Amino acid sequence: MPHTLYQRSPSYQVRRSFQSEQRSETEQRRGRPSQVPDAARSKRAVTFVTERELEGLEQIAQEEDRSLSAVVHRIIAQYLKNTRLEENK
Repeated sequence: MPHTLYQRSPSYQVRRSFQSEQRSETEQRRGRPSQVPDAARSKRAVTFVTERELEGLEQIAQEEDRSLSAVVHRIIAQYLKNTRLEENK
């Protein structure tokens, strides 16, 4: 049976662990560097919107050449910042 995208050979995990053991301690990991824990966006908030709200968000994203996720994050961050500023007056 051929392997699909989601199926891996039984020896895959063994090969992966062996490769990581071969990596020297001085060899750096690849990928994005870790952020400060408070700055890393690792939590998830899920919400539902109406078709009209989604169209509005998508239009903003297109106009700003940003992802939908980036637009929603900016809106939330701005709201929280403005709310805190109002509370401190």
